Amino acid sequence: MNIAIADDHPLFRGGVRTLLEATDDLVVVGEAGTGAEAIRLAETVRPDVLVLDLRLPDVNGIEVAERLTAQLPDLRILILSMHKDDKRFSRR
Repeated sequence: MNIAIADDHPLFRGGVRTLLEATDDLVVVGEAGTGAEAIRLAETVRPDVLVLDLRLPDVNGIEVAERLTAQLPDLRILILSMHKDDKRFSRR
């Protein structure tokens, strides 16, 4: 399974990559640090799964997910957040 990771913290992305690549059938095909990068990455490499942070510097994760699910209907998105209260997130 091909996986892309989108999070604005390089250390977190690296940790997720390490955990995922410890499994034989998972391959990290790219990383992104912003919402715009996440969209470009998914459009380019067409991963099976995008691990997506909700809080990205430019385009928030909700908008990224909406755009990508419309463009790439087979893409699966796993949203991660350190925040407990989902009311913090709104479309901009």
